[in-house]
Amino acid sequence: MYQELAFRVTTTDYHNKPLTEEAKKLILHSKYIFYGILVNISDNVEGINASGDFNVFLSSEDDVRKAFNVLKEGGVVKDELQPVFWSSLHCSLKDRFGVNWQIMVAAGG
Repeated sequence: MYQELAFRVTTTDYHNKPLTEEAKKLILHSKYIFYGILVNISDNVEGINASGDFNVFLSSEDDVRKAFNVLKEGGVVKDELQPVFWSSLHCSLKDRFGVNWQIMVAAGG
């Protein structure tokens, strides 16, 4: 059971990096709701997010801290736990298996 909303890349650059014509055909952002948990997934744009990120929205700061502490073991922290303009608490890391994660509190969480 999930809802899907996908957006195609419509700009000519992404994080100040030019996009190729092929990259412009990819999905920049999609949302999936699995059993009440929001997960964002996008296509990989070579040289920008070559391995992609799993974006997970959790309901509380405590849940974000717990997930961060589990996933950082043997991994590499990119952004420590911190508030950002879109979430009261956010972090990003690569786990011990090489999977990139962005974990944050959902709006209203």
